[in-house]
Amino acid sequence: MPEIIAILEVKDSATLRPASLHVIAFAERLARDIEGSFALVVIGHRVSQAVESARAFGAQNVYVVDHPMFDDLLAERLVPTLRSIVEQVGAAYILGAATSTGKDLLPRLAQTLGAAYVSDCVGSNLESGQVTWKRPVCAGNAIAYCVASTARTVVTIRHSQFSAAKPNGRLSPLRGIEPQPAEPASDRVEFIGYEAVDNPRPELSEAKVVVSGGRALAGRFFEILNPLADTLGAALGATRAACDAGYAPGDFQVGQTGKVVSPELYLAVGISGAVQHMAGMKGSKVIVAINSDPKAPMVSLADYAIIGDLFQLVPELVNELRRRPVGG
Repeated sequence: MPEIIAILEVKDSATLRPASLHVIAFAERLARDIEGSFALVVIGHRVSQAVESARAFGAQNVYVVDHPMFDDLLAERLVPTLRSIVEQVGAAYILGAATSTGKDLLPRLAQTLGAAYVSDCVGSNLESGQVTWKRPVCAGNAIAYCVASTARTVVTIRHSQFSAAKPNGRLSPLRGIEPQPAEPASDRVEFIGYEAVDNPRPELSEAKVVVSGGRALAGRFFEILNPLADTLGAALGATRAACDAGYAPGDFQVGQTGKVVSPELYLAVGISGAVQHMAGMKGSKVIVAINSDPKAPMVSLADYAIIGDLFQLVPELVNELRRRPVGG
């Protein structure tokens, strides 16, 4: 039996969410460390295409639950079936992405299993046969090392910290699972609807390039940043101050109370660098700050800094990038 189960998320009932590929990579590494095996779980409705994608990563099994009751993915409906899978398999470690779905689902699953819950895990070590989990604390300024004392441990993975898994050509066998009745609490929960933001740009938490703006952009947020993001094929982000002021939508927020990103390139435009914001982006591979204040915390954190008037510098940067394409 596999010692590890990774719960995968499905996008549009057809494809695996990119965050899940990072969870698979973590599961593979953990399985090597403990000299064990891992399995994958795909749950939803009309998910056959996503299931075929999941088979390509060489897991011991792919457990599949495909039923109309999981159209809306309410945790109150999902948890009893997930608990059934965990108990049937006997896995010690249950992994999922630290997405909004994962943060809703996995704590509830941990409670029903009587298991320890580790959130926003950024790594693990095996010491004397025991797994130690690493997670950020104090707005990302320190790392806590956690050891679970329960038979099972439920973990959400900060997926932006890990590379995505790649198919290895070994197709996993499928195991169909019957859904379990929903929790009684589901009778008091009604799914109203899902309003997706119409955004042609890459998903913020999964983008390779992110352009973020702060309150200094004021009402010219999109006027200034859109051309830069378009030129770089980047996702748009913002500070909490910019979102609270109404300059950018709330789902653009990067930071401790927003989305955690770890792109290859992060451009911080007019961002002073509050600790809460930097906790959500300081894992970026290369950071470029555009700021008028050379002493701003973000400038100190950045690999490169451009000091001056952002309303002049950003259009000049866009013109230069268009004249000399990235990689050219």
